[in-house]
Amino acid sequence: MLNDGEGDILAFPLTITLDRREQVAFTSPVFLTRQVLVQRTAGQGQSNTEIRNVHDLVGKEVYVKQGSSFKERLGNLSNEIGGEIIIIEDSAGAETEALIRKVASGE
Repeated sequence: MLNDGEGDILAFPLTITLDRREQVAFTSPVFLTRQVLVQRTAGQGQSNTEIRNVHDLVGKEVYVKQGSSFKERLGNLSNEIGGEIIIIEDSAGAETEALIRKVASGE
């Protein structure tokens, strides 16, 4: 809507990427967030397979919201570590909380 002239300013927690910098002018952030990996912890009697560093992601499936900047970031990370991270995009309409619920339920 901003780029269509329907507004003059946007207040939204939008991750800054090179492509987005070409489309809009970013200002100083009001707050900062970090990208985090949400994973299940090992249950009682299960081996501990928690991901502790980026190299543990090689060969693993990581789900992201379709159209989000997380896919680009994970792709870059995959190239940096020299191993494939399997990136699966969930539907564009999916909420972050829905993805977290899927992790919690073991999906």
